[in-house]
Amino acid sequence: MRRLILSMAVCILFSLMWQCETFLDPELNNPIDSTSSDYVEPKTIILEGPDYNSVVNTDDVTFRWTGNETAHEYKYLFDNLEWSDWSTDTVAHFQYLDDDYHVFSVKARNSAKVEEDSIHARIFRVDAVQGPALRFYPRHVSVVQNEVFTVEIYAEEVTDMAGVYLEIPMNPEGLEYVSHMVYSSGDAFLAKNSDNVLSVEETDETNDRLKITLARVSGTAPEVDGTGALIQMIYRYTGTMDTQIEIPSTCYYQNEAMEDIVFSELVGCVVEKK
Repeated sequence: MRRLILSMAVCILFSLMWQCETFLDPELNNPIDSTSSDYVEPKTIILEGPDYNSVVNTDDVTFRWTGNETAHEYKYLFDNLEWSDWSTDTVAHFQYLDDDYHVFSVKARNSAKVEEDSIHARIFRVDAVQGPALRFYPRHVSVVQNEVFTVEIYAEEVTDMAGVYLEIPMNPEGLEYVSHMVYSSGDAFLAKNSDNVLSVEETDETNDRLKITLARVSGTAPEVDGTGALIQMIYRYTGTMDTQIEIPSTCYYQNEAMEDIVFSELVGCVVEKK
């Protein structure tokens, strides 16, 4: 009886040793080891989001993705700003996107931290603001307290613009006006094919607004069409929570006949506290 038990123990021991060697051998059934013949590269598949080279008419988009059997974690990059941390999350949502081209990229890695060789990217264009409009660019900024930041005011898809009247908040809640600059010469949008741009500025202390009138002066064309920056605003963030810079409805532009044309859309800027 003892001999039988000893024989069985030896058999079990050899069996366990064989299984252990099989498990530890990177050449046998190890899909996450990049040196193994059974290696399976982690792969990402984008399931939802704007198609490549598509145009979307909204300022917020959502991307969803999944991975193959060896994908364990993912990271993504938006507009070449900064890669996210590695995470098991498979969704990303982006808001307040500017009318422009945007790029979303995502990649996977396995549990051994071996990364996917390729990066899956989607290039798309946002066309959410319909002209004639007046908008801030960018329409979203993230800042820390006392940080100074710059935004611009754009005329969007205007036709026959000969001049424009602007009212800009100087000290919205949580913000402090620092300075401004009018784009009036050189490659400036309103100065296109014009000799100069006349600028009349006034500070309305009662309403805490900067009032600016811009007009094209002579040149080969009395009016301009299209989209372009009109003025740069510099603010300091002094608040403790998120805030916004709104564009008053009193803004308008004029054609050569000095007829007032109301902007169809006014797009403000969201200032987010980091």
